[in-house]
Amino acid sequence: MYANLRFKTITFMLLLLATCTFLIAFLIHAFYDSKEIIGRQIDTHNSAMAIRLEDGLRNYLDGVEENFLTIRSNDRMVESFYHGDLDNFLNTLSNWEEEFEKVRYDFIAVSFLNSDKCFLFGGYFTKLQHLSCTDLIIRSGGTDSYGWNTIKVNDTTLGVYSTSLDIKSSGKVIGQLVGGIKLSDNQYLLEKLSYSDQNDLHQISFQFDNANISTLMYPSSRTKSWLDKFLEQEESPPVTSQGETALGQQFTIKFHPDNYASQDLRTQFWETMIFGCVVALLISVLITFTLSRSVDTQLQSLILFARKAHMDKRTTWRKTNITDFNDIGEEIVEIMKDLKQKEELLEHANIELTAINEDKRRILHHLIKSQEHERSRISNDLHDDMSQLLAVVHINLITLKDQLRNDQTSTDTVSNCINIINLMYDKVYSRIESLRPFEMGNFGLSVSIPKIHAIKQLEKQDYGVLMEFEQEKKLNDDIKSNLYRIAQEALTNIMKHANGTLATIKLQDEAQGVRLIIEDDGVGLPVTVKPATERGGFGLMSIQERADYMNAELSIGAGTDNEGVAINIFVPAVYAYAAGEKDETP
Repeated sequence: MYANLRFKTITFMLLLLATCTFLIAFLIHAFYDSKEIIGRQIDTHNSAMAIRLEDGLRNYLDGVEENFLTIRSNDRMVESFYHGDLDNFLNTLSNWEEEFEKVRYDFIAVSFLNSDKCFLFGGYFTKLQHLSCTDLIIRSGGTDSYGWNTIKVNDTTLGVYSTSLDIKSSGKVIGQLVGGIKLSDNQYLLEKLSYSDQNDLHQISFQFDNANISTLMYPSSRTKSWLDKFLEQEESPPVTSQGETALGQQFTIKFHPDNYASQDLRTQFWETMIFGCVVALLISVLITFTLSRSVDTQLQSLILFARKAHMDKRTTWRKTNITDFNDIGEEIVEIMKDLKQKEELLEHANIELTAINEDKRRILHHLIKSQEHERSRISNDLHDDMSQLLAVVHINLITLKDQLRNDQTSTDTVSNCINIINLMYDKVYSRIESLRPFEMGNFGLSVSIPKIHAIKQLEKQDYGVLMEFEQEKKLNDDIKSNLYRIAQEALTNIMKHANGTLATIKLQDEAQGVRLIIEDDGVGLPVTVKPATERGGFGLMSIQERADYMNAELSIGAGTDNEGVAINIFVPAVYAYAAGEKDETP
C-alpha cells in the first residue's frame, strides 16, 4: 500500500514539474515571438479589412449599376426621355426616384445619338460645376463606352458608369446613359463602407493616382492599462487596398489602423495566454489526481461499445460502477438509434427528391415543346397572312406606278411606298426566320445557322465570323431545334456583350454524338463566380435549360488562350440522332 502511494506521489510530482517546465519555457518563447505573431495577425486583420472595404465598395457600385440598368430597362421612362425636354427629363427622373427605394447614384446624364439632346442632372447634393452634359459623355469614353470609368474634372474625381440606351420593344439603340458617384470629399460613402470597422480605424481615405481625394477621421477615446504599457509596440503602418474594383487600379482605399485596436489584440493575446497557462496547470493537477487504470479500462470499453453500436443498433450498454460512463453509453445507444432513423428518412427523402426532379424534367420538356410549337404557329401565320398581304400590296403599287408613269411626283411617291413595302417584307421575313427557319427542316443546321440574324449584325460590327460544319447525320427534330436556339442565343450574347473581333461556330459529328462549339475573343465572363442558375442571366440560363432538355453535356468557360467565352454542348448519340443514324460512325 505504501509503495503504491509513493509511486502515485512521485508520478504526480513528475507530471507537475514537467507541466510547469513546459509552461515556463512556452511563456518565455511566446514573449519573444509574440511581436512577430501579433504583427502577422494584425497584417492579416488589416488585409481582411482592406478586402471588406473593397467588397463594400463593389457592392455599392453594383447598387449604382442596378439603378442605371433599372432605368435602362424601363421603356416608358426611356421613351419619355427620348421624346421630352430637360424639364420632362427631370420630372420623369424625380418621379422614378420617389418610387424606387434605393437610389445610390449622385448624378445622371442621357445623350441621344440622332439628336443634339443631352440631359444632365447633378442630384440634390452633388454640384457638377463647369461640366456640361456633352463634356461628361466625352470624358466618360463617348457613346461606345460601357461599364465603369474614373475621371477627374478640375479638382473633383468622379466614378462614372456608361451603358447604351435602347427601346426594348424594338431593340433600337437610341443613345447613351451615363451616371455615377462623386468620389472627392465623399465622407458619406467612406462612413458607409467603414461602418462595421470604425472601431479599428483611425483614418480612412479614397486615393486616385496615389493622391488623397476624400478623408474621414475616427477619434479614439480609449485608455491604456498596465498590460498595454508593458506590451506597447510601434504604430501600425497605413494599409492600401489592391484597387480591384470596377473603378480601376488607380483608385484605392487607404486607411490607418487604430493603434489601440492592435494594442487590444496584443493585450487579449497575453491575457488569453496567461489564462490558458493557469487553466492548463490546474487541469494537469486534476488529471494527475484522477487518472487510474480503472478509468482507462472503462474508457476503452466505451470506445469498443461505440464501435459495436455503430454496426448494430440492437447493441446495449452493460452498466458499470461509473455513472458518467453509464450515461454516455445510454446516450450513444439513443444517438445510434436516432442516426439509423435519420438514415431511413434520408433514403425516403432521396427517393421523393428523385421523383420531384423527374417531374420537373417532364415539365421542362413540355414547356420547351410548347414554346417551339407556338413559334412555329406564329411563323406560319406571319408567312401565310402578312407575307401574302405585303406581296399583294407590292403588286398593286407596281401596277399603280405603271398607271401613273406620266405623273413624276406620284411615281416617286409610289416608288417610296414600294421601298417601304420591301423593307416591311424583309422585316417580316427576318422575324419568320428567327421564329422557325424553313432551312432547318429542309437542309439542316449547316444551312439554317448561317442565316441567324445575329451573324449579320456581328458582321456589321466588323466581327469576323468563322463557321465549320462537319455534321452529316440526320438529327432528331427536337435536337435540331434546340441546337439552333442555343446558337441563336449564344450569338446574340456575343453581339451584346463580347466586345471582341472574332466569333467561331463549329458543328461536327463525333463517334459518341454531336458537338456544337460557339466561341468569341471578347472580354469573357465576369470575374465573380456565380451559381449555375445565375451564370449570365436569362440567356445562359436558357442555354442550360435546353441542354438539360437534350440530356446534353454543357460547359461554359474561357475560350482559346483564356480569352472570351466558349460554349461547348455535346449531345450523346442515343439522344441526338434519328433512327438508323445512332450506330453509324462519322
